[in-house]
Amino acid sequence: MNKPIRTLSRSLIGALIVFCIFISCRQPNWRDKPAHQRDSIEHKNKRTLAREVIRNWNTWSTRHVDRRRNNFEVGFMELQRKRQSLLREECQRQKLGNIDDDFDVMKLEPKVKLLYSDKHRFILCEIPKCASSSMKKVLLTTEKLVNTTNPREVKSELAHRLADAKLDLRRLRNATGIAERLRNYKRLIIVRDPVYRLLSAYRNKLEKEYPWSRDFADMSRKIHSNVSAEGRGTKLATFAEFLKYAAMDRDRDRHWKLYYDLCLPCTIRYDFIAHVETINNDMTEFMKMLRMENMSFPSNYAASEQTDIEKLEKYMASVPLGTIEDIYNSYRNDFEMFGFSRP
Repeated sequence: MNKPIRTLSRSLIGALIVFCIFISCRQPNWRDKPAHQRDSIEHKNKRTLAREVIRNWNTWSTRHVDRRRNNFEVGFMELQRKRQSLLREECQRQKLGNIDDDFDVMKLEPKVKLLYSDKHRFILCEIPKCASSSMKKVLLTTEKLVNTTNPREVKSELAHRLADAKLDLRRLRNATGIAERLRNYKRLIIVRDPVYRLLSAYRNKLEKEYPWSRDFADMSRKIHSNVSAEGRGTKLATFAEFLKYAAMDRDRDRHWKLYYDLCLPCTIRYDFIAHVETINNDMTEFMKMLRMENMSFPSNYAASEQTDIEKLEKYMASVPLGTIEDIYNSYRNDFEMFGFSRP
């Protein structure tokens, strides 16, 4: 009695699997659709669509730079070797340059902003919205340029103003001194998923008219006027409008300029590559190696104010899929050189 039932069950299950495969094969790929159709997929709720689009970003910890490793507890130096190896491979594959320890310092472009610590002998390439405020607080504290030993007590406004005035390598105005530090100091770069960085820049600079950045409010209105069907007006740009603008912009502001342009990672060899997504672990190990004792890496924002997956999901709900594809194509170098997953 049981044998015919088992046989029938297997047959039904097999038929169901074949049906599911048949249905999935018939589903059209949104990338194959014309742009105007991609941007108006009506059979899905936007909120649900946003969750699907960012699902890859939410699982970055197993697939971004370290997607080849099986255990997150891999040693810090092994992790660094993997990140550097990936960067080297992508620079060569895309023919963007050759990483060199002895590059010509006179070719160091003005847009490359390097901050230095003589006490601990390291250099940081500053990338806005990638823990730059926190790093400046650490630098000012270790160099004893502020009256505290706790970087958390340093105000962000003071950190930017003082570090830019005292620790910018370009201000040495001495090619020999710059070259010596670049040759002998450890070099650090901190990056993050480009889409999270774009959202952080938008929330901090363009979403509202903040007293400390009225120039960015004017820029936000200009972005809205340029990409909106409404034309000129007084409205600030939406996140979707900002992404559309960022994908087209060729003279980007530093807060959303590509890592490739800001830090020349295919020219300058960076000894340490940190990620905002793993910043506490990365910087703990980095500071330990440089013997920066009795100091913890400060967070610049309270947990509730940080740009996290929930906020990304909320903002992405209004972004057309075509715009997301354009952002990836525009920031492809940053995604691929540092191993962040394609959206």
